[in-house]
Amino acid sequence: MTRASRLRARCALAVGALVLVACESGPSGPGELEAIVTGDMLGGVLLQVDGPGIQGFTALGDARVFGAPDAVRPGRHRVIVIAPSSGGLRFTIDVDDLEMEGPVVTVLQATLLDDQLVTPSAASVRIVR
Repeated sequence: MTRASRLRARCALAVGALVLVACESGPSGPGELEAIVTGDMLGGVLLQVDGPGIQGFTALGDARVFGAPDAVRPGRHRVIVIAPSSGGLRFTIDVDDLEMEGPVVTVLQATLLDDQLVTPSAASVRIVR
């Protein structure tokens, strides 16, 4: 093996190692995922949250959150998030493992700040890992 071919082999090995390190996933184990509900002038939402290992929910900012597991379907929760001001519908989902797939959040109902019901499509939920 020539000196140039050994140098190429070492460079390829170094690049391969860097690729493997870059592909490492984020933190694992228990933790919190932040959920942000967006929509114009929303005062509250009723959500369905599906996923394994969900332990609970915690309000952020001036929001209030109420959650309960579904008695029939394991891994399914109903969650109500309300806030006195627009843009304050933020909460965390407490999970067993931060590397879990999901959770899947579906908006079932949504209300404006004046308590008027609006179509569920007026709200969307983004999960921040």
